[in-house]
Amino acid sequence: EAKKRLNAQHPGYIIDEELSDEDKIIVKKPNGKVIVAFRGTDPGNKIKSGIGKGMNEPIMWIPIGLGKEDVFDQHKHDDLKDDLIKKYGIQNIDKITGYSMGGTKAHKLADNLGIDSTLFNPLLGSKFFMTPLSPNTKHHIIRTTEDVATLQAIYTQKGKKMPKNVKVDSIDEVI
Repeated sequence: EAKKRLNAQHPGYIIDEELSDEDKIIVKKPNGKVIVAFRGTDPGNKIKSGIGKGMNEPIMWIPIGLGKEDVFDQHKHDDLKDDLIKKYGIQNIDKITGYSMGGTKAHKLADNLGIDSTLFNPLLGSKFFMTPLSPNTKHHIIRTTEDVATLQAIYTQKGKKMPKNVKVDSIDEVI
């Protein structure tokens, strides 16, 4: 179904079935550049490995909200990072994006690669931007007020100033 919609709306764009899975999709554009996009939390999905294995994904919100972004295997992208570089080259990774928990994952990968990201309602922990690997990488956060991740961010980010490389907009400002 996704392939049909992509072909209808964006002819020439190709889903990389080797690197894509139920958590993320890698799409190659006609110019050879790729977009990496991560989905948000699926309450019915289980954590696949490591801490919390077998538990439903929403349990990840608690430690991430407390600043423990690296405790879950699903947020570590060393293999994906290496695969993207090997297959496409860093210069051909055009965009990294994600929604909610997928925004958290997208930020992590973008920071590791030094590639700008657009994050939609990312679930931000209390230490989310504290020690960037790529401090010059730009992260554009777009928020709506109806989202759980945005409500959570009100508490975890309260009183904290965002670094200069992070821009936050409400959806109303973007449209």
